[in-house]
Amino acid sequence: ECDEYSAWSPRLCAIANRAAEAWKITSDRFELPVNVAVLRCPKDCANANDLVDRIDQLLDIPDRAGNRHVFYATDFVADKKREDASIAEALERSIRTGTPELRYQPVHSVADGGTIAVEALLCLRMGEDRLIRQHDVIRIAERIGVTQRLAHAFLERSLRWYASSGAEAYGVRRLEVRLLESKCLEQDWDESILEILASTGVDPSRLCLEIAESVVANVPNELARGMARLESKGVAFALDDFGSGYTDLRSVIDMPFPVVKFDKRIVHTGLSSDKGRRLLEGTARLFRDLGRIIVAEGIETQEQADAMTAMGFDYLQGYRFGRPCGETEIVVLLAADRTSGDSRGNPPL
Repeated sequence: ECDEYSAWSPRLCAIANRAAEAWKITSDRFELPVNVAVLRCPKDCANANDLVDRIDQLLDIPDRAGNRHVFYATDFVADKKREDASIAEALERSIRTGTPELRYQPVHSVADGGTIAVEALLCLRMGEDRLIRQHDVIRIAERIGVTQRLAHAFLERSLRWYASSGAEAYGVRRLEVRLLESKCLEQDWDESILEILASTGVDPSRLCLEIAESVVANVPNELARGMARLESKGVAFALDDFGSGYTDLRSVIDMPFPVVKFDKRIVHTGLSSDKGRRLLEGTARLFRDLGRIIVAEGIETQEQADAMTAMGFDYLQGYRFGRPCGETEIVVLLAADRTSGDSRGNPPL
């Protein structure tokens, strides 16, 4: 079996290498990213259903496996369909009871040296020691058709926390919340958001709605109309996950995104080589010249923080400044951050 696998290895490498090059068709050149999965039956997959289950996971594998061209059986989650069914059941229950579980992560200001905003993140508890992250919660919600209900519960719960937590007293000027794509497809979705703001008593200027690149690409007209009205009321917008490959710069420039959040993948890739660093620096400079506020996500080390600061990023977010934590824990973290900031002589946030 090892000999058979070794015989395939050069072919897989050739495919991966060829995919990394630009393809020339007539006078145009195209880059076609390709991922190759190696699955062997019956060793890796017991039957056809097992094989289909793993094929369904291919789109999500890069987020878990990292920047690789070839994926192996060990990168897949066994019995994923059954697991997704369990997650769907728990998600339905949390929406029905109005108790989606949230985590909050600080956003660090380079200029002030402390937390300037907090991002609310969806999660779902499965058992005592396991949390399903936001990406997977949204994926399951889309699959079972509950994203509109989830979006409403998500926004309302996070705003109620902000209003009652005292976070503003610790210098948190804005709460950042992901706007789900299905929300933008609702008629008068902007009015719905204003109603939630009114019911929670939060000033619209304290809310920053994060919009993923995919939403900009898929529903530009509905999005632009609602954004214009909400912006007139004081709501801010941030383009989230920039660099994930869904939109072009013109789409970003044409819409009122005062804040652009660089996806952690483009940040980490940019810091991995001289060529990547130049590209990252050039893109950051472009947005700065356009008057945009730029945020670097996925900052895990002081070395990364220093590099992003040198490139002119305004805000940094990642484990270096705090992991996502619960409603009580984030307030403790904010208080500690404020105290350390005062001891350093930083200006009030």
